[in-house]
Amino acid sequence: MLSFIKIKEKIVYKKRVYLEYIRLFLLKKRIITAYKHNADPELKSIVKFLKQNPINVFPYSFVKKYNPESINVQFDSTLNLPFIDYFGKKLFLQRTMNKARLKKYVNSLFIEQDSASPHRYLNENFNVNPGDVVFDVGTAEGNFSLGVVDVAQKIYLFEPGADWLEPLQATFNPWKEKVFIISKFVSDNVNENTVTIDSITEDKIDFLKVDVEGFETKILDGATKLLNEKKIKKTAICTYHQQQDEKIINTILTNKGFTVNSTNGYMLFYYDKNIAYPYFRKGLLRAIL
Repeated sequence: MLSFIKIKEKIVYKKRVYLEYIRLFLLKKRIITAYKHNADPELKSIVKFLKQNPINVFPYSFVKKYNPESINVQFDSTLNLPFIDYFGKKLFLQRTMNKARLKKYVNSLFIEQDSASPHRYLNENFNVNPGDVVFDVGTAEGNFSLGVVDVAQKIYLFEPGADWLEPLQATFNPWKEKVFIISKFVSDNVNENTVTIDSITEDKIDFLKVDVEGFETKILDGATKLLNEKKIKKTAICTYHQQQDEKIINTILTNKGFTVNSTNGYMLFYYDKNIAYPYFRKGLLRAIL
């Protein structure tokens, strides 16, 4: 009976993989056809990349610089947790991931924060400054906050994923006097499992980073008081999860007095099963008051 169940699971898995392959093949074909006569140089370059390479969230040649096999995943036997060296600091990871999955996961972090990536939160003109109070909403493994922990005055990490709590505590233990982990969802209402930005603080937030899988507008709805009082000074907020997010979020921030700019380039977020023309989306908005 057990072997039959395993065989059935393998068949279901292979079928799912095959159907996903077909979906992506057809999506890629639709995109190439839709932009066949488009004269925009960047979009032409993206289509050329898609013709020559497998479909990619980042349809640019810079992704070829990265290889999961080059990632050195180490293991801390005292904490019983895997980690990587992240620019001279230990970034701890989930123990539930096997080594191959960890390598792929970490590789994706480096890709999304490449200097040419549409998903890059910071650049030389848009950064966390010494003494800033930072809210990191959608922390996951914490690479963003680890990168600015030396300059920030305080950092609040918002990550509801139970599997990330222990790695985050290990990563930020050297800075535990100024890094605070809040293991709740952030949204536009307050309940047992959810907070809002407005419910957490009445003080200013120098830098707000938001990456929450398509719930970014709810985060802003839950920060209305601080936004109206001009207490949020900068924000880097993702706009690629849903087709209309860039337009909606841009309007919200512009109406609150922010100067808003999108990152260069486009993302092809094919994980969205409802993705449709124009297919390509801006990765995130950088806004400053």
